[in-house]
Amino acid sequence: MIESNVKVNFLKANNGDAIHVSYLHSNKVINIVIDTGAKKSYERIEREQRPPRGNIIIDGEFKKLIKQLEENNEVIDLLILTHVDDDHLGGIKAWMESKEFDTSKIKKIWFNSGKLINEYFATNLENENYQELEVKEFDSVKTSIPDGVYFENKITEYEIWDRKIIKAGDTYDDKELGAKFLILSPTERNLKRLLTKWEKEEPESIKTSGVGKNEEYKKTLTELLEKDKNSYDPSKHNGSSIAFVLEIGNKKLLFLGDCLHRTIVKSLNKLKIKSLKVDLVKISHHGSKNNTSNKLLKMIKCNKYVISTDGSKHNHPNKVTFARIIKHNPNCEIYLNYKDKLENDIFLPKDYEDFKFLILDTDELRI
Repeated sequence: MIESNVKVNFLKANNGDAIHVSYLHSNKVINIVIDTGAKKSYERIEREQRPPRGNIIIDGEFKKLIKQLEENNEVIDLLILTHVDDDHLGGIKAWMESKEFDTSKIKKIWFNSGKLINEYFATNLENENYQELEVKEFDSVKTSIPDGVYFENKITEYEIWDRKIIKAGDTYDDKELGAKFLILSPTERNLKRLLTKWEKEEPESIKTSGVGKNEEYKKTLTELLEKDKNSYDPSKHNGSSIAFVLEIGNKKLLFLGDCLHRTIVKSLNKLKIKSLKVDLVKISHHGSKNNTSNKLLKMIKCNKYVISTDGSKHNHPNKVTFARIIKHNPNCEIYLNYKDKLENDIFLPKDYEDFKFLILDTDELRI
């Protein structure tokens, strides 16, 4: 029995995702964490501004959450790592590397690792190829396969891994959590693509990371819609991202990780769901235009959308993503966990004249 409203907190995880869902079930607070941001979401080192100008350690949002749960005598009941990119996995890896890590603080983890995928498909993966995943250097801008391997080894050692493949079409009715899950991504095909070729991927854009430099922001929503063309994310890692509907009591929340829009459309069609009604949508891949299509948005009935990013990497979020959301949901509410930093850069006065949408801070989010 769910005894109180669901609370969803989108941590300020810079360009990454770190989401905390909490609610009361059977007189107990349940905590579900979805991704943990990059390494600095746990802690970062800064230079003191005053003499003696030494280095100081600053707690990140994920570490603050861990401390708050400890103060409340609570634990992470379920940690879902959607995929291996370091802006989702870095925070938990940093915690595990620290002296402060305590295995008793996490009850269960969902994570589709390379070895687990290999076992699922009973594929012969050459040992030397797998070893390469551990030593090959990757551009820290985008991927984090070595972090994924490290993480897999640690959660196996700590025995906190619910060692099962999470894939589209699966459903889970977790009585202990008082929650139901409908998995929409990844498909078996997505997982096979990840398994057969673990590769370094280039970021979507290496030309600029500053929001103010994004030419798209100079155009109105109307102008963007007039010339809108769907695009696709070719990333194998994003294709492997776990996406799901979380049902708690009478609330349904859609978390899309960094998934591909085509995957979600195919999953909904396979399930014969023509119209998915939910109370909240976490938009895929930090608002990238390559991960949110008109076709997908047409299949979703919702008034509240969240985009998680500070806009510091890969020109996220794309303004055309907002335009598509508003086109299909004219009176929608779009929540940003870095609203103060992004709103004035992205939207023009004409946008608010043409449409009746609201841009809100995630601190104002009520489910």
